[in-house]
Amino acid sequence: MTEGPVLLSIDDEAPIRESIQAYFEDVGFTVHTAPDGASGLAAIQSCRPDAVLLDLRMPDIDGLEVLAQIVRYDPTIPVIVVSGAGMLRDAVDSIKLGAWDYVTKPILDLEVLEHAVRRTLERAALIRENEMYRLHLETQVEARTAELAAANLRLRQEMAEREAAERQKAALERSLFQAQKLESIGRLTSGIAHDFNNVLTGILGYAEIATRQQGNPTAASDALAMIQEAGRRAADLTRQLLAFSRRQRLSIRVARPNAVVLETVRLLDRLLGPDIQLELQLAEGLDNIRADVGQLQQALINLVVNARDAMPAGGRLLLATAPGGGPAEMVFAVSDTGGGIPSDIQSQIFEPFFTTKEEGKGTGLGLATVLGIVQQHGGRIELESEAGRGTTFRIHLPTTGEPVSGPQPELRPVLGQGRGTILAVDDDLLVRRLIADGLSPLGFSVLVAASAAEARAMACATAGIDCLLLDVVLPDGHGPELAAELRRCHPQARLLLISGHPERLDPVLFPAAGTALLAKPFLPSQLAATIRTLLTQPA
Repeated sequence: MTEGPVLLSIDDEAPIRESIQAYFEDVGFTVHTAPDGASGLAAIQSCRPDAVLLDLRMPDIDGLEVLAQIVRYDPTIPVIVVSGAGMLRDAVDSIKLGAWDYVTKPILDLEVLEHAVRRTLERAALIRENEMYRLHLETQVEARTAELAAANLRLRQEMAEREAAERQKAALERSLFQAQKLESIGRLTSGIAHDFNNVLTGILGYAEIATRQQGNPTAASDALAMIQEAGRRAADLTRQLLAFSRRQRLSIRVARPNAVVLETVRLLDRLLGPDIQLELQLAEGLDNIRADVGQLQQALINLVVNARDAMPAGGRLLLATAPGGGPAEMVFAVSDTGGGIPSDIQSQIFEPFFTTKEEGKGTGLGLATVLGIVQQHGGRIELESEAGRGTTFRIHLPTTGEPVSGPQPELRPVLGQGRGTILAVDDDLLVRRLIADGLSPLGFSVLVAASAAEARAMACATAGIDCLLLDVVLPDGHGPELAAELRRCHPQARLLLISGHPERLDPVLFPAAGTALLAKPFLPSQLAATIRTLLTQPA
């Protein structure tokens, strides 16, 4: 079995080293750690890492000096500097000394750090590949020249030069593709950081205000309301990113295409002004589709918003349905009479955080989200646009012969008294505290554990556990396997699996009775409603 990339983390803070090691080992890396600069330099010679994560503020050797020594030792080892936010000078000095990337603390989502590491490894691999190709090409040209020297030297030289030019062109095309790919990834990373930093500013700022206003209930309540709003913005951004990456958990049902459009139109009253003329062209006799109607409506609304913004002086907006170009296919179309999309940027419009709108007028996730939703439904999207003649987006979706099914009822998050003993297991302290603080006042008896080992000990020492509330992924195990172990002691216990990765909560994977799934983020009221419903089901 092929081993994963080797990663060395040099950081004097043990919790950071441990969290980085746990996370990256979980996604396939081999991770070595060092608590200071001296041991880090020694580790580089012994383990020969593929990439290094380097903290700049360490007690023995300054991080910049460690970086300089690594570059002198082997400049091909990629070094990603990890240091405190706001240290612009550190970033500049690091890049000048040879750092490949710079990531600021606190790192609230290690997926962002993983993204930076993988991007750096791709860049390093590309550099190695280009160097190997250059050496190979030189050797090949020399061998060919020597082999054919006895023949017509001039003709052979021309052929060799032509061949070298063609290969160089192919290499440049590959390099251009990689550069465009890295540019898109960089835009995505920058956009995520920008939007989440705005949200975090609101959360942290209003938390400080609420703390200062403890003696003023009205002011404190207003600050807490703003914190909730910022949290909802963060959740919305996460959902958009999951839709873009096709990892959003869908609630699929069979629906009529025309009904989807009509339901969407009822949501457009506040989006379209009186200067936008909305027209519908709905084809008759279309087959049904299998879709998450809410997600599909979100895609159509995003296209409608783009169409509205393309017609600032008013115009005609058309929503249409039609048969597809092939069998078992139908089309949703959204057309406007705006200025059109320039041909030179049409290939970029679906990239995340790419936007032509003014600062503050758009996040650049709208069309990326649409693309993710359409692809997750097994469809495709086409663009037709010409300067001065408007734009049309066509969503092609597969159809089905199944009859229409009704929407799944949603749990009503109503607060009230609960009853039962719950064992909650999550490696995140904030999540554990939220579960305990949210459920205990409602009458539930809540036990919390930070690991699978701790949960096993609690389960064996506690009688009458009614519900196992488990994170799907734990540092020392996985929720479903842990549930099977704990149910040996508590066979009647219901199971509630939670996760910040919606794709891990596929109902197909957990069809058993007495089992429920809940994606993060969730509210205490939603959690309580889910548990109450679960406890009424057969074990």
